[in-house]
Amino acid sequence: MRTERLLSVFVLIFAFLAISCFRVRPIGADSQAPNEQVSSLKLKQIGKIMQVQFPDDTKVLGLLEDRGGIDRAIYLKVEFAAKELKEFINKSPFAASNLSTRDRSVSDLKEVSWWKPESVKTFQSGQERLPDAKVLNVLIDLGKGDKTIVFLMWFST
Repeated sequence: MRTERLLSVFVLIFAFLAISCFRVRPIGADSQAPNEQVSSLKLKQIGKIMQVQFPDDTKVLGLLEDRGGIDRAIYLKVEFAAKELKEFINKSPFAASNLSTRDRSVSDLKEVSWWKPESVKTFQSGQERLPDAKVLNVLIDLGKGDKTIVFLMWFST
């Protein structure tokens, strides 16, 4: 009887710790951080982490930082003028990559309403390994005319 009670307490503690380690911490209302909530300094800091340089006209459509557990992840959705795309890619880890138009390197997050890269029909996507066990995934929405929407997902392992 006492062993069963101790086992039950242990299972509850373990479940609580597991849930608290894997929670997602969105920034802003509805897991979204509109452009006015993300300063240009913050965007530059994220760009440095991701090793990308954002065009001056970049608008942040969503930002989510997940610091739960031992790994860290950053989900960033941005928009800028389509004419800036080539320079953006050239100043990123994807400069020498063959981005795919068939395989997606970024998936939807069910709990985040603005992060739906799987709904994009015309895209380029890829993954690059960065130094120090970091990875950067990208999906570029090419179906928006004079605007480009970019989904970036960076994580450390």
